[in-house]
Amino acid sequence: MEVLDDSLDDENLMNANGLVLDRNSSQPLFLQLTVALRKAVTGELYSPGDRLPPSRLMALNLGVSRNLVTAVYDQLAAEGYLSGKVGRGTFVTPEAGRVKQRPVTFGKNPRGRSGGSPVEYDFTPGRPDLSAIPIDRWSESLKDAVRNGAVSERGYGPAEGSDRLRRAISALLFRVRGLEVSADDILITAGTAQSLLLLALSVERGTFYCENPCIPYAREAFKAVSHRIKHLDADTKGALTPNRNAGGVCYLNPSHQFPRGTRMSLERRLEFIDWAKESDSMIIEDDYDSEFRYEGLPIPPMAGIGGSRIVYLGTFSKCLFPSLRIGYLVATGKSGETIRAKKDAFLMRVPGDIQRALALFMERGYLDAHIKSMKTIYRNRADKIRDELNRHLGGGWSADGTEGGFHWSVTFDEVRFGLEFFESCSRAGLAIKGEGHYRTEADVSTDRLVLGFGNLRDEKIEAGIGTLCRLVEDCRKRSFGRAPVKPEHEQRNA
Repeated sequence: MEVLDDSLDDENLMNANGLVLDRNSSQPLFLQLTVALRKAVTGELYSPGDRLPPSRLMALNLGVSRNLVTAVYDQLAAEGYLSGKVGRGTFVTPEAGRVKQRPVTFGKNPRGRSGGSPVEYDFTPGRPDLSAIPIDRWSESLKDAVRNGAVSERGYGPAEGSDRLRRAISALLFRVRGLEVSADDILITAGTAQSLLLLALSVERGTFYCENPCIPYAREAFKAVSHRIKHLDADTKGALTPNRNAGGVCYLNPSHQFPRGTRMSLERRLEFIDWAKESDSMIIEDDYDSEFRYEGLPIPPMAGIGGSRIVYLGTFSKCLFPSLRIGYLVATGKSGETIRAKKDAFLMRVPGDIQRALALFMERGYLDAHIKSMKTIYRNRADKIRDELNRHLGGGWSADGTEGGFHWSVTFDEVRFGLEFFESCSRAGLAIKGEGHYRTEADVSTDRLVLGFGNLRDEKIEAGIGTLCRLVEDCRKRSFGRAPVKPEHEQRNA
């Protein structure tokens, strides 16, 4: 092989027939040469059947040891790219020509999308205020949990989770939701998504009923395990019950429906409980942000009146922070035993130190204090948003879900939003979703925006709502002259 002109080589680079190594790189020379030669023999420099330079010559041209080149040849031979013939040399195999190396594009979006402008105003629903986490108190609890944990607690732990944390959750549910449940009926999970997947694996395959729109991963969990998915229409009282003769599993957010924010009436709750009893079915009650109620007392959970037919889900992602990855489910009787056995079989565990830390955090009153503080923050934030919407739009808007939580479902008079609107929001630095993003249809077009304000900083509200209202008005102007479009809920109930 020809040795390249030395005048072209940087003092820290080694080059031989297109193979370049960098002595200043943190990547070892062996790995550099392996990657470079692998690309070369898959079509960049060599073709199947080509003979490679002897290891001695390759080492001389690259300025490395012969042992290193021999080791690289051996590695690629083990991978199937090279073959050695005694007395004849090293050759590129036919299989190497069939391999297409994926181009590496560092620093680019792996999906090839631009991703829009940096997020300046975060209206994404479901995200709590990440800047308000009582980090000192959490750090204290975590440090004490790790330092004082027994050696015996360093294993996988029981499938149901920490006894101490389950007792703390039992007390929390009684104190905050008026729900009397035994710690023995509580299972600790890695959040609501895992709870739903665990339930999908635990029940007999059949029909999974859910509202449309709803949290996408709820239906995806059951769809992944081959359950049939059926969607429930809704009226002013909430979701409509399935046929009395049609059993299955039904997923509901009765206290604060996501993303609509509406509350299911007591009459409709009782209808669902009757349906579950008559059809031998299960109801999954997801009470994801029930701690944050601004008007009156929280609505009592269905689990308090529905008995063992209802599996109750909760999470700490909303009242603390999502990366904590701790949720729980409450299941009694045979259902609870089946779910626990499935959880054990799949080794679904939450780290023991994190469970102990959360138990300490709750026992010391830190969680109650944080929830109380956040209720005030979210209430004030909601009031500010209401004032800004009125200032910009007057009475040309309305919202559902304003009694609690930290997202609203908002409609604007005679405006329907499509992909162009959401792309405009992205370019303006607004992270926001519409109801269409949570429906089963591929089209994101909708007459409702899901306005989350949990992670929207107070100082961003005025400018953020101003920018949103400007984009809404632009959308209204583009639609001027078209036939008025009935809101989706009116279309479905017509």
